[in-house]
Amino acid sequence: MPREFRFEKVRTVLGPAPCWFTKEQVVGKVPLIVDVKITEAKVQNGKVTLALIDSAGKQKLLTTDHVIAATGYKVDLRRLTYMDSGLQSAIRSVENTPVLSSNFESSVPGLYFVGASAANTFGPLLRFAFGAGFTSRRLSRHLAKSANRAAPSREPKANVDAMDRDEVAVR
Repeated sequence: MPREFRFEKVRTVLGPAPCWFTKEQVVGKVPLIVDVKITEAKVQNGKVTLALIDSAGKQKLLTTDHVIAATGYKVDLRRLTYMDSGLQSAIRSVENTPVLSSNFESSVPGLYFVGASAANTFGPLLRFAFGAGFTSRRLSRHLAKSANRAAPSREPKANVDAMDRDEVAVR
């Protein structure tokens, strides 16, 4: 799939959604405010007051008893602050998401990304449990093959190491 087409589908198809039975318990019964950012939150007199701003820049205050903030999830390698900056900069990325091989490996050998972070490479289905079957089979096969290639040979080897240019050590 061409990159731009794939990225567009990741942005617009199969977004976050609850289980089928949740809809009838929420829609029309609980007010939903979508596509806003919370810029401030205060508790006053046992109520929560939120300062909101929408995508058009319109600001609004909302005072309520309870808040459920479904923040969504956007993959952004820059948010992995626990990762060494040198390692992070070695990861090839597009739109701050890792560019992956067909085996989920990043440009850093041995560093793999799965789930939502693999969606821009593999498509939107990888964000969900549905994609876990494909991911687990593909990655486990790859890791097993890699382990077999890296496994030491069963043939006995000489116990001799070159120590320096002209020195040899026998253990």
